[in-house]
Amino acid sequence: MRCKLRTLLIVLALGPPVLAGAWWSWGQYGEWRERRAREREAAEYADAIRSLFKAMESQGGGLRRLSPEESARMKAMLEPPAGEPAP
Repeated sequence: MRCKLRTLLIVLALGPPVLAGAWWSWGQYGEWRERRAREREAAEYADAIRSLFKAMESQGGGLRRLSPEESARMKAMLEPPAGEPAP
């Protein structure tokens, strides 16, 4: 295969910058793809939490502020028995 010197010089002049740009772009694409996957996972997690809260509300539960008696009862349940070290 014969090519002119001019063609060879053009390829040698333009080839490395084109290859470097393609290499850099591929790296940027990989980072974008990973970031997009993390954002998608976060959105799915938020949707799952949101649907859980909606299900709790539809069953009459939901989130509410505890009364002082309920709060004291919960604290007593979470504290270790007397004489046992705290975890």
